[in-house]
Amino acid sequence: MHQRTFDQFARIVSERRTRRAVVGQFAALVFGLIGGGFQARTASAQTLPLGSECMASFECAETEICSYLTTDFLSTDTYCCRPAGGQCSVDADCCSSRVCSQATCGMAEPPPTAETSDTLVAQDPACTMVEIYPGYPGYRGFVAGLAGPGEVACLEQLQRQFPWFDRDREDQENAAAAVRLGLAGGPKDWVWENWLAIEAERGSPLTCYICAREQFVAGEPYQAGPADPNDIRLLVGTLGASNELVFQVAARHNLDMWKFQYVATTDYQLRALAWTANAPRHLNAWELHSVYDAIAEAIAAGQGVNWPAFIIALTQGGYAPTPPNAAYEDQLFLVGTALESQALSLSDLMARSLRYRFDALVRSWTLERATGSTQGLGEFLCPNFQECASMLTQ
Repeated sequence: MHQRTFDQFARIVSERRTRRAVVGQFAALVFGLIGGGFQARTASAQTLPLGSECMASFECAETEICSYLTTDFLSTDTYCCRPAGGQCSVDADCCSSRVCSQATCGMAEPPPTAETSDTLVAQDPACTMVEIYPGYPGYRGFVAGLAGPGEVACLEQLQRQFPWFDRDREDQENAAAAVRLGLAGGPKDWVWENWLAIEAERGSPLTCYICAREQFVAGEPYQAGPADPNDIRLLVGTLGASNELVFQVAARHNLDMWKFQYVATTDYQLRALAWTANAPRHLNAWELHSVYDAIAEAIAAGQGVNWPAFIIALTQGGYAPTPPNAAYEDQLFLVGTALESQALSLSDLMARSLRYRFDALVRSWTLERATGSTQGLGEFLCPNFQECASMLTQ
């Protein structure tokens, strides 16, 4: 990075001004950074063969994208592969652990689970299958969208085993907490970040949702509800290394995937960008879906869509408003994803520097927690970033 550009960035993130001004100037600087460098890179780029390691989708053939071959969100290697619906010969041709079926990339088989709700209903016609939400007996955080369809149970069985359980009362308390948070919609519209906030608002023990995701990936049996292809909670991003959502948003707006390379390369980077654009609101799945389209429309119009997602996340505990007593894993994910979203718009040197600083501060926060501190990750990090502290005083 040229010294003049670095000085511009340093001045923007150190001067005291409103959030709107910071976002506008940051976006202008970021798109200035990527403009010239990107043109130079594409001029000499050659199409890579299917399965080759890559850094961006423009390096791959038109029918391929640069993505992960597994859904392991700790994976860092990306390859030229074919998204859902693409033609294939073997499973390895497909992105994100998909399978090649009838020469087409499709969904991979889910981990082993208990019997599906359809089977149980067939065995017991008197059984009413309901999704399990906070306050329900046996709730573990397996909500729709976290790792597929949500966990369900037989309502009559729950009421027999737990006579104290009142479904209407729990639903009403969840709805009342959502109203206090300013969260629109209902349970069929709420994603796991919403449920975390609802639990905190109710004063209930907080579920570790990233832990629940890891349990699912490890094959933890659970009673899955029937998959509904129109369930909006399943259409706003997949946890892990998936970029299928980014691909779909780009396709809806006739955008080439390379135009997203400095905006979002995974579903949750796009999710973090969308949420921080609306801070400090609580967004439901439908609202997230609308913001994704707004971002794509801005990209198509040549407008800047990069803002300091990481700095904004620090002011509210995560890319979504996050309680300071949330599980360690959830806080780390909600802040870390925002960091990775913002890092895409920085030079390699600045991105590495930001990650190094973040890692060092997280270690310090972890030690503080071990000694009994109740300070959230965002609260701990914010004073170490001058722009974050300035935002909080506006």
